[in-house]
Amino acid sequence: MGIFNEHSTTSKSGQGGKQIRGAPGVGFKFKKNGDFDLQNKKIVNIANPSCFNDSVNYMTMKAQSLLLDRTSHMTSNLNTFGHSIENLKSPTTNRHAVNKEYVDNNYIPKNSEINMTGNNIVNLANGTNSQDAINKGQLDNAIATIHTKGKDIDLQDN
Repeated sequence: MGIFNEHSTTSKSGQGGKQIRGAPGVGFKFKKNGDFDLQNKKIVNIANPSCFNDSVNYMTMKAQSLLLDRTSHMTSNLNTFGHSIENLKSPTTNRHAVNKEYVDNNYIPKNSEINMTGNNIVNLANGTNSQDAINKGQLDNAIATIHTKGKDIDLQDN
């Protein structure tokens, strides 16, 4: 029985057959406000939407939506298809996404100078490449290998 009071016959191939009108009063009804009352019945075999105001079937909704589990956690990836996420507030925990203003105010961009404003850099690993910074321990060890002989400086490898 269809929602428009018609019986639907289905061929062996699964395609709809001839539509036959159903019994009066069976199918959807109108509420006083003009809305449809489907009386807990489903609308089935909805095509994929092609216009803005079209109904959406389950498969389209699933493919185009963020999936949440029962605790409102996302269970799929977020793909914005090249669009921006707007009005993102500043993070309050280490698992929140961050906005550009937060990054600009809290992180140093690559290829820029660092002003430590009188603070120390701590826990610096030993430099290993010619362009690496070295820590005080490496500097102290390098100075310890310098021996002076009058005006000459003699370097010894340790």
